[in-house]
Amino acid sequence: MVDEKKEFETWQEVIVDFLSQRENRKMVDLLSKKDSKKKDDDEKQAVLIQLEFALGHDDSVDKEQVRVMLSQKNTGKSKIDPMLFLKSKYEKLISLSDSESVKKVVEIYNTKLKEIINFHVPRNWLDYYSSRASGVSFSTHVAKITHSSIKASSFFVSYDEKNKKLLTTDTILNPMIDDAIDNAALTPIATFLKLVIKGNMLGNLLFSGDCEPLITFSENADQAEIWRSGFSEVFLPNDLSSHTLLKQIYFPICEKKEIYHLLTNVKSSSLAHELFLELTKKTERIKKYSNEELVYYPNKSKLSLTASSKAHTNVSPLHSKREGKIYLLSNQPPTWQIQLAPPIYKKSLFDESFFYQNMNEDINYLRDFLLRFKRIDLSIKDPDRQKWIERWMANIIDEFLFFAGNIQSLPAGWTAAEDIQLKSAHQYLLDPYRQDIEYQAERKGTDWQAVICDDFAHWVNRKLIGKDKQFTPQSEHSLMWRSLLAQPLRDHSEMLDAELKFQTEVNT
Repeated sequence: MVDEKKEFETWQEVIVDFLSQRENRKMVDLLSKKDSKKKDDDEKQAVLIQLEFALGHDDSVDKEQVRVMLSQKNTGKSKIDPMLFLKSKYEKLISLSDSESVKKVVEIYNTKLKEIINFHVPRNWLDYYSSRASGVSFSTHVAKITHSSIKASSFFVSYDEKNKKLLTTDTILNPMIDDAIDNAALTPIATFLKLVIKGNMLGNLLFSGDCEPLITFSENADQAEIWRSGFSEVFLPNDLSSHTLLKQIYFPICEKKEIYHLLTNVKSSSLAHELFLELTKKTERIKKYSNEELVYYPNKSKLSLTASSKAHTNVSPLHSKREGKIYLLSNQPPTWQIQLAPPIYKKSLFDESFFYQNMNEDINYLRDFLLRFKRIDLSIKDPDRQKWIERWMANIIDEFLFFAGNIQSLPAGWTAAEDIQLKSAHQYLLDPYRQDIEYQAERKGTDWQAVICDDFAHWVNRKLIGKDKQFTPQSEHSLMWRSLLAQPLRDHSEMLDAELKFQTEVNT
């Protein structure tokens, strides 16, 4: 992709820069990209790895010197261009020996380097990829997402004014364009056609019949037209076809006329990505009052369409960015609950039975995890174990503060009831906007947050003990639960105080 920091005025500059960056990456890969399927002395292995092997079997070479050279890192203030750094390392290594094995590696490197340079000459590169562009198509619906071996058609759906009330791909005014690619080796074609200058995408210009971006690299107008026509095949619609691996279900409506209703649609990658970006926004806890709306998506799940940490690149670029996953939103029917009422006659907010219904799953996961270890230090000794504990506790804390926020939304002042039994510290959390000078003075002068953290830790331990009483909490557990709640509760309190101050200023 073109360096966004650079500003270009002509398509010649954009394309030359694009090819230069690709050439540079290929050179870097030639020197350093390890192929785990190849032996270290294989001619297709990275050049530096071949050199390490050759020098390692040369008795005249100081092995420690080789190790030091190879271990040098290109970091810090002395960091330079990766290609220059690797080339310098290469030249230092070949200077250590003139053995036949080293000469052979040098010969291999020079040959492949010439091939890379020659291939990225604009005319050669355009010749090669324009003749293969039919293997790429711009799409909103990529069939290969379901299975990378699918040969079914992918297609593009544009905005439709008639269906703007429906949550479908054609309700997105400017959908993110995904690519359906027959082979990962064709990925550069899609990247090339998405180059942009002054708001104009290269692919759109070529498809509209404009050869101007390519004319400067061609021998004549006919050659430029051949390139343009070849790349334009990316935009040409394919004959719609399905595939066994797509697993679509057609239900017959009228067998005589062979009319069917499609029950399983092709998943829209563009729509999935819009949802993915919305649901993966970093919801950093705001420490000060903000008028931004916080959107909460409960009970969402992830579906792994590609069983790997990184999706296959030939499936689609957007799918690769999602690491082979899409989000699923809950379509469960609503769970009817009693009308929310202030806990006036409860001694503790933790006595509200319905407040922890949404936490049961995380509590059970946490309990099962802790039961595997007899001591707290064993369960958090491994950083990965600690992360799992913190993740479950973060979910529990979020649900707790969500519940508290619901109570806080009730009309202020309900804690002024004469027969109230709720603990004072809990009143200060749940009824923060009560317009009572004495009440607010006590709220500010009391360390009620510490009481909430203690009661929360005690409640979590009670839930973890369970009916079978297999889990025995230790003081370290209580300390952890208190400390994990302390900062989120402090942030929550600061937002309440900011809102209270704002309301007071408005009212006065």
